[in-house]
Amino acid sequence: MRQRAMLLSFGVLVSVMIGCNTAPQAPSAPPPRQQFTIPRRSVEEIGRNSFGTAYQSARVVGATAQFEYVPKLDDTPQSNYKRIFSLGAGAVTPTFRDERGVQTIRLTALDPGQPGRRLVVWSLSRDVAKTIPWQHLPPIEDLTKIVKIEYQDKTFANAAALKGR
Repeated sequence: MRQRAMLLSFGVLVSVMIGCNTAPQAPSAPPPRQQFTIPRRSVEEIGRNSFGTAYQSARVVGATAQFEYVPKLDDTPQSNYKRIFSLGAGAVTPTFRDERGVQTIRLTALDPGQPGRRLVVWSLSRDVAKTIPWQHLPPIEDLTKIVKIEYQDKTFANAAALKGR
């Protein structure tokens, strides 16, 4: 009986010690870093988000994403020319991020007075886009030397003396 009482008191003592243990425990491993994924958007969603009210249309044909937009033209040809490229630049990074099969982006700026009239058509490949710091857009004069200008209206002949390749 005495052994049983000693065993019981020893068990109570151990359980009290375990329950009252305030010694610092070894730190557990930090939780794994959560990866926040940005949902992939279609080119139509990218176009609406990038161009806002200037958005006209967007589609993917083969490995080329094509955007059409109508920029607000209200200043000098030089200022309007810069606006055309600044506005179009906003669609480049999200398109290459979300549309993995796209290798080229073609952007067409249309005349607000005559939506069928093209003002500037410019394009760039995925490889060229990687060389441009999109977060800190370079001066438009430098950008037009890097991208391919496929067509420009004669209105911008003087403004675009720095025409790209």
